[in-house]
Amino acid sequence: MLTYQMVFIFLCVNFWFVVSSNQVHASQAGEAIVVTMENDVFTGSDDSYSNGFSVSWVSAAHDDYSNDSTSRKIIEGFDFLPGVDLPAGKHYWSWSVSQEMHTPENISVKEPDPNDQPYAGFLLADFSLHSLYENWGQAWNLRLGMVGPSARAGETQKIVHAALGSQEPQGWDAQVSDEAVINLGYVVGYKLIEKPISHQLFWRAIPLATAELGTYSTLAGGGVLFELGSSGTEALGICGLSNGVRTVCAIGSAYSAHWQTTSYFATGYYRVFHYLPIDGPVFKSGPSAAMEDDPVVNFTNAGVAVRKGALAFIFGVAYGVNPADSAGGKLDYGTFTFVYGF
Repeated sequence: MLTYQMVFIFLCVNFWFVVSSNQVHASQAGEAIVVTMENDVFTGSDDSYSNGFSVSWVSAAHDDYSNDSTSRKIIEGFDFLPGVDLPAGKHYWSWSVSQEMHTPENISVKEPDPNDQPYAGFLLADFSLHSLYENWGQAWNLRLGMVGPSARAGETQKIVHAALGSQEPQGWDAQVSDEAVINLGYVVGYKLIEKPISHQLFWRAIPLATAELGTYSTLAGGGVLFELGSSGTEALGICGLSNGVRTVCAIGSAYSAHWQTTSYFATGYYRVFHYLPIDGPVFKSGPSAAMEDDPVVNFTNAGVAVRKGALAFIFGVAYGVNPADSAGGKLDYGTFTFVYGF
C-alpha cells in the first residue's frame, strides 16, 4: 500500500536526481516547480470533482542542457514520437505526482445513490513531453497510478473539509476499489492569431485538439483558447490536473523584471467514451453512474496569470456538464497554481 511517506520520498529522490544531474545555461529560460490545487469550494459547490493536488517539475529546453545531461538524454530518447522534431523546435519534459478525489452530489449519506457518481480517489504520476514550434505546440502524456482506498483520498478529503469547515463526507467506504491506472494523452494547439493591441498589450487565439486512451479516460475533444495580456508565455496558459497535461503553464518560464498579467478563456467539447470516476473500474466490478452512451460534454475555462521575477500565480475556474447527471447538472471547480522558475 502506498503511503504519504513513500510519496514524499519519491518526490525528493526524483527532484534531487533530476536537478543535480542537469546543467542549464543561465541566460536561458530554466526549470520550474509547479504546485496546483483544485477544489470545488472555489466555485461555491461541493459535488462531483471535489479536490485535487499536484506537485510537478518541468525541465528547461532540451538544447539548454549539456550533451551528457539526464534531461537531454530523456528528451532525445523520445524523438520517435509523432510530431517530435528535435532540430526544429524547443522540447521539454516534466513529471507530476498528484492526488484526486471525486464524490457524488450528496456526501451526507453512507450509502451513495447508485445512479450518482461514485466516490473515487486517485494517486497518479504523470510524465509529459512538450514540443514547441514557431506557430504550434504539442504534448504527449503518460499517466500511471491507482484508484481505490490505497490512494488515501478519503482521508485527505476529510482533513481538507475539516480545515475549511465543510461537511464531512460519509460515503468513502463505498468507493471504487483498488485498480491500476494507465493512460496515454495527446494535446495539440495551433497559434492561429496573435496580434498586438498596443505596445504592451496583445491577444491571440489558439485552436486545440486532444485525445486520451486508457483506464482513466478515453475521449476526444477540441476547442479554442483565447489569451489577452501584457505579455504571454510561449505555451498555453492553462494549468490543471483534470485536463491531462498538468504543466503547460510553466513551459519556457523565464525571469521577468516587470509585472506581467495574462487572462485566458477557453471553450470546447469532449466526446467521452470512458471516464473512470463515473464509469467505474475497467477490470473489476464496482460502483458506477448511469452515464449516457458516449456523451458529448461541454467545458469552459477562464482565469488570470500574474508573473513577477521567478514567480507566477494562476487562478482559474472550470465549468462543464456532469455526464453522470441526466438532468444536465453542472460540474465546476477552481484551480490555483503556483510556479517557481529557477
